[in-house]
Amino acid sequence: MFLSDLHTHTWLSVDGSESVDALCEAALRQGLGAIAITDHWDGFLPGLRDKGYAPHFMDSRDFWKLHGAKLFPEISAARDKYAGRLRILYGVELGQPQFHPAETQEFLASYDFDFVLASQHLNGTCQDYYALDYTQIDPRALMQECFELELQVVRSGAADALAHIDQPVRLMKDIAFDISLNAYRDPIAEILREMAKRGTALEINTHGLRSWYHRVSPPEWVLPLFRDLGGELITTGSDAHRAADVGAGIREARELAGAYGLRAVSYFDRHTPIILE
Repeated sequence: MFLSDLHTHTWLSVDGSESVDALCEAALRQGLGAIAITDHWDGFLPGLRDKGYAPHFMDSRDFWKLHGAKLFPEISAARDKYAGRLRILYGVELGQPQFHPAETQEFLASYDFDFVLASQHLNGTCQDYYALDYTQIDPRALMQECFELELQVVRSGAADALAHIDQPVRLMKDIAFDISLNAYRDPIAEILREMAKRGTALEINTHGLRSWYHRVSPPEWVLPLFRDLGGELITTGSDAHRAADVGAGIREARELAGAYGLRAVSYFDRHTPIILE
């Protein structure tokens, strides 16, 4: 079984600290055949870059502009070092591409990425989900809005794969909320239908397996629904921000995809999915 972790972060992410080499060494220890380096680049609504809006990610675009030139040489060096042992993808986790379409297009055109993993990290007022006080908001309304925004992400056309479609669930440990998300079948189905139409892959994100909610993202029931709506491709990602988490839960995610007849992408070559058994 070919295993790949297509969601990892280095020091170039504002919430990461590891080198490319450290992640690659960890990938080999975990028996992976491919790893994607997907550091953050997050778009914002026009005018909402002031302090208080998305403090966790507010400078990721500026951070990339300052340091992005250093990342590809690290990847190139790692490709030489691990040639024949590990496929290393030059990727990006592209947040909210629909918020800044022109800047997003310009950014993507400026880098020779293999893989674009799109995500939604912010709510409708451009506040990071991690910055919200979940005791003071209606979580049901937040999730409804989240899925509306995820649909916009897919419709932006920027994504090779869609990451962690239920991101706010990570922050809901201490509130009364049904994390199965069964109540959101219809908006989730709309996202999946659009993904199937575009050939966008759905990520099985394993972060939750090492967190309080002990499940992958999305919930398992979403996988057969994706298949039934015409979806075919799955990516597996640990969402690792440190080397110790690279590859965590990837075998379980790969087996889960296979159990529902979905095809796990081994890696991407210039945005083309490659599938190896």
